[in-house]
Amino acid sequence: MLTLNKARLRALCVDDLDRIAEHGGDLAVTAAAQPDPPFPLVVPAVRGRIERGHAAPLSGGSHDHEFAITFADDPAARLLGIAGLYNIDRFNSIAEIGVTITDPSSRGLGVGIDTYVLLARFAFRGQRLNKVYAQVKGSNTVALATCDRLGIRRHGVLPEHRWIDGAPDDLHIFGLLAREWSDDLIRWRERGPAVERRAA
Repeated sequence: MLTLNKARLRALCVDDLDRIAEHGGDLAVTAAAQPDPPFPLVVPAVRGRIERGHAAPLSGGSHDHEFAITFADDPAARLLGIAGLYNIDRFNSIAEIGVTITDPSSRGLGVGIDTYVLLARFAFRGQRLNKVYAQVKGSNTVALATCDRLGIRRHGVLPEHRWIDGAPDDLHIFGLLAREWSDDLIRWRERGPAVERRAA
């Protein structure tokens, strides 16, 4: 498990299926989390991948690695969302970072920003990658602010590159190199101000 001040990343397990099905059936969530047209999650396929120990049970990608997001201090390790490294390219030493907080009551509490930090550390220290990048829709103002706050450089904007809720949306490309990474981000988050958790 990977743990920081607010967030913990652990492997997805069969016990997560009910919450995965609940959130995966929300087309607004799936539309925000993926570039493809939203569609309900096929739970038996996810169960099969989890039982086989697949590194990316939800995406099913052979070059992906997914985690369940939980509160760092939650002994039940209740699923709050999904995070991962996607399209891992070992030859070019790059991967895409993806973070989706699917539990609405868990947003705005610092879980997302800690998850980005944990994924970057896992990519650079654990996977020896040289670069991670994020593709963020223009309408996702929280993710845009998180990338800016962490110092992930904005490489450019693709105008009207996604179709969201019946309208075109811009796609912002962010990137972070291993040499730009600093464990000061870990120390900053560890001593960051406490955030009151909303009542469940």
